[in-house]
Amino acid sequence: VGHALFPHVSFRNVTLQVHFGPGLIAPVPFECCTIQEAAKEDAVVASSSCSQDGKFDILFPIALPDEGTFDWLDYFLENHPGYTEVSDRKIVEWATGSGLGKPRTTSLKNSNDKPDVTFGIQALDEMTPRKLLYTIAPLIPRNYVVMEVKSNLLKSERQDLLRRFDLPHFRRVAAVVVGEPPESFKVKVRAAVLAEKQEKLDTEWKIRKERRRQMEMQQKLVREKMEKQKAMEEAQMKMFEATKAEGAEAKDEEVKTEEVKEEGVKEEPDVEMRE
Repeated sequence: VGHALFPHVSFRNVTLQVHFGPGLIAPVPFECCTIQEAAKEDAVVASSSCSQDGKFDILFPIALPDEGTFDWLDYFLENHPGYTEVSDRKIVEWATGSGLGKPRTTSLKNSNDKPDVTFGIQALDEMTPRKLLYTIAPLIPRNYVVMEVKSNLLKSERQDLLRRFDLPHFRRVAAVVVGEPPESFKVKVRAAVLAEKQEKLDTEWKIRKERRRQMEMQQKLVREKMEKQKAMEEAQMKMFEATKAEGAEAKDEEVKTEEVKEEGVKEEPDVEMRE
């Protein structure tokens, strides 16, 4: 609500005619306004991404591996939002953004340049979308950053990437990313490193807290079990003592009854038999 919508239409094997008005091509059984009839407060006029000369830049960063290459890319994209990243990292980002969840890292060879991840989907695990991406991207005129660290350094692979974008509406530009970075870049990287460390510490603290909670819960269950066992043993002991007392009382009653009988026999007078 309150945000401009930019509709996209996907079609295949059909011819699509787009009509923005102001009049309708054919009558419809309901009333509606065309885009040309939209009120100014209900529409947003976005600036065109096309350059003045109709050409688009294809940027090929040339940088050393593990030297902040993707940090530079994030910094560049933040300052140049009109560029689109083309990389394996972006494919993984699109996949996770589509609801597939965070993939598992399968080896120590995993990197931003060549992610070695497992989604559990063969096409994604084999990075099949990369071929589709490099087939479709040259057909859509826009500014791209082809982020292939290894391929951009190797002449044969770089030439193959250049041939893919060898079209009249593209300018292929090499961006050599070496040397002392600007202070703004350093500040951004330091903040990102600090945030990453803080996130790691927070995660470790949460894990320790959860382990401590589980340990306390386990100890509580053990105490409750021991108390319950002790209560059962005390109840059994009381029952045994009560049964023993009842048996002793019953035995005393029997003894008393026998004594009474014996006294009764002794007190009976002797009867003399006479003829």
